[in-house]
Amino acid sequence: MMDARTLQYRFDDVEIDVQNVRVTVGSEVRPLEPKSFRLLLFLVENAGRAVSKDEIMQAVWPDAFVSDNSLARAITQIRKALGDDPKSPRYVETVPTIGYRFVGNPVGDAVGVPSGVPSDSAERRVSSGRRRTLIAISAGVCLVLAAGAGIYWILAARYSAIPYPMRVVSASKLTSYEGDEREPAVSPDGSLVAFSWSGATADNYDIYVLKASGQEPLRLTQDPAPESFPAWSADGSQIAFIRRKDAGAELVVVPALGGPERVLLEFPRMGADLDFSQHPVLTWSRDDKTIVYSGQSGADEQYRLYALSVSTGEVRPISSPESGVVGDSSPALSSDGRFLAFVRYLAPRNGRLLIQKLDPGMVPSGDPIVVKSTALDPRSPVWLEDGRQLLFADPTGIFQWDRDRGATQIYASDGVLGSASAGPKKDGKLPLAVSVDKWDSDIWQIPLNPQGTRATGGASILQRSTASDAHPDYSPDGRMIAFSSDRSGGGEIWIADADGSHPRQLTHLGAHILSYPRWSPDGTKIAFHARVPDIAEVYVVDVKQGAPRQITQANPGLALVTWSRDGKYLYASTLVGGHATEYRFPATGGAMQRLWDCALLKESVDGRYAVYWKPNKAGIFRRSMAGDPAKNPEELIVPDFWPANQLGGYEPVEGGIYYVSADARGKPGPFRYFDYATRKSIDIAPAAPGLGRGIAIAPDRRHIAFAASSAAGGDLLLLKLE
Repeated sequence: MMDARTLQYRFDDVEIDVQNVRVTVGSEVRPLEPKSFRLLLFLVENAGRAVSKDEIMQAVWPDAFVSDNSLARAITQIRKALGDDPKSPRYVETVPTIGYRFVGNPVGDAVGVPSGVPSDSAERRVSSGRRRTLIAISAGVCLVLAAGAGIYWILAARYSAIPYPMRVVSASKLTSYEGDEREPAVSPDGSLVAFSWSGATADNYDIYVLKASGQEPLRLTQDPAPESFPAWSADGSQIAFIRRKDAGAELVVVPALGGPERVLLEFPRMGADLDFSQHPVLTWSRDDKTIVYSGQSGADEQYRLYALSVSTGEVRPISSPESGVVGDSSPALSSDGRFLAFVRYLAPRNGRLLIQKLDPGMVPSGDPIVVKSTALDPRSPVWLEDGRQLLFADPTGIFQWDRDRGATQIYASDGVLGSASAGPKKDGKLPLAVSVDKWDSDIWQIPLNPQGTRATGGASILQRSTASDAHPDYSPDGRMIAFSSDRSGGGEIWIADADGSHPRQLTHLGAHILSYPRWSPDGTKIAFHARVPDIAEVYVVDVKQGAPRQITQANPGLALVTWSRDGKYLYASTLVGGHATEYRFPATGGAMQRLWDCALLKESVDGRYAVYWKPNKAGIFRRSMAGDPAKNPEELIVPDFWPANQLGGYEPVEGGIYYVSADARGKPGPFRYFDYATRKSIDIAPAAPGLGRGIAIAPDRRHIAFAASSAAGGDLLLLKLE
């Protein structure tokens, strides 16, 4: 007699298929990440009861440290999938100070029941006594799905001796210096940690080596060019790192405790530039004869992984990204050299973790296999000692992958995680160093004189939260301000009165990335770009209705959207291979017109000029919009502007441009105003510490709004796992 095989839950037009981890609304499948699915299942099993956050954490994340942000993000995803409005919930209700309550009327349905079983057992009310069984079923299903087809050829079919999942038993600070510490690399014997540090004055990134927490680090490099991404040789005697030179880079090797440097390679650009995030771009082979790095062979090429012979300088590619993707980075070699883990970026901040089998001589064998996981931006893979398991990071946490059991999250972070590096086990515990950025930007405002040429007071808070608020923009009538925020868990658009009062959430997308909201000229709509969750696309939301409409369907995606002055068109750009390309398309959607290589194009107030910047090149440029703008000559009008640090850090107005200045190294300086008539710039307000991305000028020019953090910079964290 056949047993019941699939348990489903139904309410209204919603069906939850437990075994297949699927939510269907009407006839439409609504995808949910495994953890969000487990959370939904847990709430349904406890329908009608207020469930505390602690109880949810124990049931859904039993083996991970999880912040409230992770829970809020999962709730946002569930509400989006169910079409639920948090202001007037039909299903998931927030219980203030306690947690959440499922207010729907779920019915359990056992499918595949053999004949002879009474019909009243096939359809029944959900009982809380079966909750643990169902959660265990869903957890097992999630892991089976995460394992993915095609992984099994990699290694022999046996379970790893390493615990799965591992448990984070402690978390402590390795560094807490002034400035920004990032990109940790643990030495092979575990006694030292190399890292990149901006210095207490944040004037330049150099390579340092730390022996123990609380001690002064040893400074290895003194070059005025920024240096980053240290990587230890297998014998622990050398450290390789990247030194940026203008738009290019050098791969340099230095003795681990200091000494003469050796430049092994010069190349156009390195792989870290393809997504603006921290992740390793170098790894040594176990015999120290080869360094694998991510870079470009030419200025217009994709990023690939290359093998560099340390003795001869010979370079050969070892990865072949398909057309239409940005390229490959974040390499890690297994201890036996048979497998290479790396990330293939489909678009900036949007990658897939892959594993490539290698034949002797580091020759790729077959196609790489995708490591399936719920991570939205995987990076920094770390092989465990048996070569059967990986640790890797995304901005929100640490994941563990096993070839037989898939991937699961084992640590959730309150800050944004970057690079990770593991040392050898000690006392049964695995040390994992990881960089964490506690960036918490708020919206600030500076008052200006009636002419808008001088600050009349200091900066004051316009919008503050414990989350990240950025990219402010005043409405055309100056009565409101829009900004992006993840204070509700995912990225959303918020609006408030111009004085910061009455903030309210406009969108409910639960986006992984959402940035750069911009009001339409008539003040009725806001355009922005968002990744929900895979590819960044352009959206437009009606301010009164609050329902975003996706405008583009591009790959690798479009970002940094602005309006034409007549409101008929939108501008947005892609970024591939370090080059940004600008497009124009109807604001209601339609065919895209390719313009030229630039980003963040804004029309001048009179519509006569296109104003823009270029990645990795100082300055603000413009060209005439008459005729075919792509054929018109380009003019550099503001030289002291550096776009890498200032996404949105300029605003054209009638008669000139407000912008954030920068020195030759890109460090932000005072707020300035460039006058078209005099062709000169003047300081109007001092530099803002912890300046974030985006500035806005009130229509009457009496205020500048901008994003800044009082806790800018990152630290290194030491996790111990067992």
